[in-house]
Amino acid sequence: MQQLQRLRQARERRGLTQIELAIRAGVAQSVISLSERRGFVPAVSIQQKLARVLGVKPSALFSSCKS
Repeated sequence: MQQLQRLRQARERRGLTQIELAIRAGVAQSVISLSERRGFVPAVSIQQKLARVLGVKPSALFSSCKS
């Protein structure tokens, strides 16, 4: 599965909008949008925040992460 799909699918499984995920993770909504639409890979610290909220390992969301 492509990275573009992994973050979106994990977010949707949790029933969260991009804005809700951004608020819960303490990141900008634009980071989530860019990641889902253009394959942007955020800093490891942001990957960890998103993964924590979504209940998965960062490597399940971002292929460049080794966690």
